Amino acid sequence: MELYVPRHAATAADLAQAHGVGGKYVSGLEMHEYRCAGEEEDPVSMALTVVSRLMERHQIAWEQVGRLAVGTESLVDRSKSIKSQLMQLFEAHGCYNVEGVDSYNACYGGTAVLLSSVDWVQSAAWDGRWAIVVCTDIADSPPPYQFLTGAAAVAMLVGPDAPVPR
Repeated sequence: MELYVPRHAATAADLAQAHGVGGKYVSGLEMHEYRCAGEEEDPVSMALTVVSRLMERHQIAWEQVGRLAVGTESLVDRSKSIKSQLMQLFEAHGCYNVEGVDSYNACYGGTAVLLSSVDWVQSAAWDGRWAIVVCTDIADSPPPYQFLTGAAAVAMLVGPDAPVPR
């Protein structure tokens, strides 16, 4: 698993004070820090970062990936999926046969692609290659819910019998 969080941050205590809600974020929601993207970042750039890091740090060969699924609520361009943008990493290594989709569905998008990737690995359609699940988002909420905004990306490698540490 690889995680990317933008460098722009504020403590939850400072954010709660600025919003006039006392300790609600820290003690009520157990939030410690708020991260937001800079103008040079978007869901695609964060996704490219986590996928590149996952492959390099864990020494996964690009041709060993058979599925790439993305969960987000923050499409940059509704005419092109984030998965399509991520494929440039695979194509640079001569890999073109990677199935997958974007799930554009608020908070559930990441959960949906994780569950569907686990199902793929357990199905008769699985060809023995890894699945990569990418969750990337720059959440944007209306003023009463500003504490729910923020930005981050995570990439998870999914394969058979993979333990999930608690």
